[in-house]
Amino acid sequence: MENKRYAITEKGQILNKESLLLLYDKQQRERINRMIADCGWRNADSRLEGKGIFRNLTFDTGKATLTKFAKQQIKNLAAAFNKSLPSLIKLHGHTDSQGFRGISEPEENKRLNLKLSQQRAKAVKRELVAQGVYEKRIQIRGYGQSRPLVKENSVKAWAKNRRVEIESVD
Repeated sequence: MENKRYAITEKGQILNKESLLLLYDKQQRERINRMIADCGWRNADSRLEGKGIFRNLTFDTGKATLTKFAKQQIKNLAAAFNKSLPSLIKLHGHTDSQGFRGISEPEENKRLNLKLSQQRAKAVKRELVAQGVYEKRIQIRGYGQSRPLVKENSVKAWAKNRRVEIESVD
């Protein structure tokens, strides 16, 4: 209530401890902003045209299973999407360039990676829909290993490349 600035809530809204901390504690606001930045959210262009890409959803090698962390991130994103209602949500599935065990043919590995990237995008879509996001607003596409985020050949790079990017467009 510093300087006679008041927080206004509408009927049915609840201010909880975290909301109050955010309103009145500068250090808490800074910590939350750092957490948001650490999640990988960035504006796609500097003009802020209502477009953003979220790159926080990574996967284990050869799997399309969502981790507990990924499910929590999707839950938070779904809450934001349900509130802000972007007109379109695009899910871009990706894999690393590692081959599959027992598969020596490069073209077969590419085909399997493409299929895996599509499965990853579908897993994220299922979770978003389960969280109340309207299914028809979601588009999915798998890119396999064709669009690496990091081009070096290392375990760390492979981990960053196994991901689903969520792009919201207003």
